[in-house]
Amino acid sequence: MSAPRPVPARTEVRRRWQDAGFVIPAFAALLLTPPFLNLFAVRRLLFGIPLEVAYLFTIWTALVLCAVVLSRRLPRQIDPEPVDSPPIDKSAEPDKS
Repeated sequence: MSAPRPVPARTEVRRRWQDAGFVIPAFAALLLTPPFLNLFAVRRLLFGIPLEVAYLFTIWTALVLCAVVLSRRLPRQIDPEPVDSPPIDKSAEPDKS
């Protein structure tokens, strides 16, 4: 039997999702470069839509869906404990009467 795999720490999971948050837009930018766009610059229609336009909207839709998934999966950043600030001296404030 194999040993159980250790569960990654919360910071490790967050780092993985942050890495995905960088890679996905970079990959989308690569897919929108002219060499890839020229692959679909043909006079063909897909359900009455030019293939190049269908490709662009497919990439755009996939990018939006990836952003939604990332926003839901990325754990909320935990704020550090607030630092105790020195007490405010109320006697130094001017009288408002």
